[in-house]
Amino acid sequence: MSGTDEESTIVEALNTGADDYIQKPVGLNELLALVHKLLQKNNLEFQASKMDPNSASSQKVQKNILGVVIPCYNEEKRLKTQAFEGFVHNNLGYHLCFVNDGSKDNTLAVLQEFSKGKEDYISVFNCPKNGGKAEAVRQGILHLIQDPQLDYIGHLDADLSTNFQDLVSTISSSNYGLVGGSRIARLGANITKEGPRAIISKTINLIIQKILDMPFKDTQCGAKVMTREIAENMFTSKLMAI
Repeated sequence: MSGTDEESTIVEALNTGADDYIQKPVGLNELLALVHKLLQKNNLEFQASKMDPNSASSQKVQKNILGVVIPCYNEEKRLKTQAFEGFVHNNLGYHLCFVNDGSKDNTLAVLQEFSKGKEDYISVFNCPKNGGKAEAVRQGILHLIQDPQLDYIGHLDADLSTNFQDLVSTISSSNYGLVGGSRIARLGANITKEGPRAIISKTINLIIQKILDMPFKDTQCGAKVMTREIAENMFTSKLMAI
């Protein structure tokens, strides 16, 4: 921490080994938040090194901390736990929050067993009654908002049908407040619907585009990431639909 803004001083500090450079004056809450974020990042790196110290070179550390909600309903036999574990191991800086949406099978037990020993980067939020995907996502995001270290918050379908890293890369390198995935626009995608289902899907998509005045190609895609501010403003009303 220093009161100077000279580039040479900042570069020297970072080259010497500093994790960040804070110019005075700085508020106490801002300072605590920055320190907390650095400690969390270092803890994630330490946990990953304990899991597999030989694969550290393949790990990627996110500049920002991201919380991701994964709604789950009757996913006992379909949940790709190994894929999710590999994802958080190779991409440090993510916190996955699995929301059990009142499942009638053993999804909750599977999630609780999966999260054991991984509580720093995997958590389980249980909704006793099934409220639907939109409500499960809302409950999960409201839960993650309570964590002040998260810079971005998003949600992702349990089937992993969308590349979430592309969304994160886009929003972190732009001025967008929200980025949504698209299965339709994905190169090589072959998403087909027949008969009444196709008509209903296209109609709903057009209505949502008109309401939002945004050219989303796939409004129903279950992968979106947004800034913390957008999440806090968007998920406060129980009537809000995803």
